[in-house]
Formats: sequence, C-alpha cells, structure tokens
Amino acid sequence: MKSLTLIQFRLFKMEFKEKKIILLSLDGGGIRGIISCVILKYIEDKLKEQDCPDAKIGDYVDFISGTSTGALIGSLLLMPSEDHPRKAKHSITDALNIYLGEGKNIFSKTFWTILNNPLAVFKDTISTVVLEQQLSLVFGKTELKDLIRPCSFISYDTEHQKPKIFNSIDGISPFRNFYVKDVCRASSAAPTYFEPAKIKSFADQHFSCIDGGVFANNPAFVGFIETQKINFSKYLKDDLKYNGTASLQEFITISIGNGSRAKSYKHEQLTGISKSKWVDPLVDIFISTGVDMVDMEMKSMYNLLKPKYQHNYYRFNPEIPESSLDLGNVSNNNIKALLDVANDYVVKHKEHLDEVVQKLIFNKVDLPT
Repeated sequence: MKSLTLIQFRLFKMEFKEKKIILLSLDGGGIRGIISCVILKYIEDKLKEQDCPDAKIGDYVDFISGTSTGALIGSLLLMPSEDHPRKAKHSITDALNIYLGEGKNIFSKTFWTILNNPLAVFKDTISTVVLEQQLSLVFGKTELKDLIRPCSFISYDTEHQKPKIFNSIDGISPFRNFYVKDVCRASSAAPTYFEPAKIKSFADQHFSCIDGGVFANNPAFVGFIETQKINFSKYLKDDLKYNGTASLQEFITISIGNGSRAKSYKHEQLTGISKSKWVDPLVDIFISTGVDMVDMEMKSMYNLLKPKYQHNYYRFNPEIPESSLDLGNVSNNNIKALLDVANDYVVKHKEHLDEVVQKLIFNKVDLPT
C-alpha cells in the first residue's frame, strides 16, 4: 500500500472499502470442544480450497476470545510457527486430532475428564498434576505476548473476587505476561475437580484462579470489550483496518458454541430436594442462561446498527441430545455422537459458513515475518 499515491489509496478504499476486524469467540464446554473444532475445520478446509493450500484459521482472524476449552483451542490456533513466528503453527485439524485422542501421548483420558464442564460436581477431586504436565507438553515456554494475534482468555480471580482476563496486548508488561500453559490452566481450573490454579506473572505476582466459565462461558461480549484496547490498523500494519478504537460496526464476530443444553427439570424433580442435589440443576441453568444471554445481547447490539452491518454477527451452536449432556462421558460412543451432531450441523448451515469463509478471505491480513 505504501507505493500508492494518496489519491490512488483513497480511490482504492472507495472501491474496496475498509477491511473489517475479525473477532472469533470460542465457548467453554470441555470434551464438547470437538464441536467447535469440527465447525472450524469446515471453514479451514474451504480456506484451503479457495485461498491458500496451507491455510490456518489463526492467520485469518484478528482477535480470539476464549473460555476454558475455548481458551485451549484459541491458544493452539495462535501458537507461533518455529519457522515464521508471525504465522500459525497449528491448524484446527491438529486441535481436533488432540480432542479425538490421536495425541494420547499428550492428553490422557484423565486430562479429558478434567476438561469437562468446569462447574460439574464429582465426588473425587482429580489431581492437577496430570493437567499441568500435559499443558507443559503442548505449550512449553510460549509466552502470552508471543501469540500471533491479539487475544483474551477468561478466568476468575478467587482472591480478589473478580474476573481475571489475560489479554496478550497487556503481555508487553511483565506484570501481565504469563506462560500460555498457565493461562490455559487458569481458564480451565474446574471447581470441585481439582485445586484452583496458582500461577504467577513474569513480575512474580501470584494469582489464584478458577475456570472462566463461572463468569463468561460465552466470551463474545468480553472479547469485544477487550478489543477496545487495540488500534488494529497500527497493530496489524494494515491501512485498510480501522484506525483508532473500533466500534461494533467495524467487526465481524464469529461466535462458536459447544452445544446448547436441552435438559429440562420437571417440578417434581426439584420439589423437596436437599441443597446438595440442587447443585447440578443450578449449574445447568446458570451456564445455559449465561451463554444464551450473551448471544441475545450480541444480536441486539448488531441489530441496532445500520442494516448493512447487521449480518456481520454469526453464532454457531448446535443443540445436542440429552444423551450427550453427561460431561464426564468421554466414551467412544459419546465422542462419535458429538462428531455426528457437529457434522450434521455443518451440513445444515453451509450457507452461513460459506459466507464466513468469503469474509475471512476478503479481510485477511498477512503479517510481516
């Protein structure tokens, strides 16, 4: 763009308009992260067909917001390549293979049990050692600030009783820079499964964190708020991205859930039960309500924009059968059921997914290596 004269540049912008900022939001959901991976794999495969044979989702988005399993997937997508530190190392296929167990030398069955619904209650607390070892194997010494695109991953600070949001932009300060393995550990530190995550920043500040799902299992709105710290035009070195603090109309938001809950509770099931037996129903209601509420808010916000911007919000979240609601179930049958749900959903929503593909291609930024 620097070779164009000012008049040529203005004419170019008039013809093609500015590039939108791509916000990818990834819900929590444990083993059901398979659903996110399948949906993203369809998008990535189309990018390979239509744009670049080696296309990776991480190179097409401008910001990722993730909670729990969404933080894990997002971190994988934004891991820097050893050969090109501004390019993505992993494809979404790599992430899906991990979820499907091809990386059993990396993730044990115990790991998947840990990553299940962050708020479900089990009788026994699972050791944190397994989770920490596996995260170390995957992410090594990669730092938050080294991820190839800006991102925010959500946890909850139990000592200060407030959300703890890890934003890679803030990572330029040692007080807010962390190892990615610790960020993922904090974002998926499931209460009642194992101990809260005790992590420290590069400035040796210590934090006690639990799973981000207690605050925002659907991180789309939090992600948008966190983008307000960034001038994407300057950060991405692309004159066609918005120069300044971008309003919602400058964004294309792609929000991916891991299956809406369909479980119902009849009056007689809840009448006269003990306090302890209220836990599971409350968790189900709390998580599903929070996820759906964020979706409703995002839709409402986009609907307030001019009509030409209203179709830039995408929410993909299939309804899962009640047989898959047992989030401790990592059996082959359940994994197959999740794959079937996700693949059927992709078939039924190809039109909108194909729209996303075209928008990702048009708005792509190639970062200098």
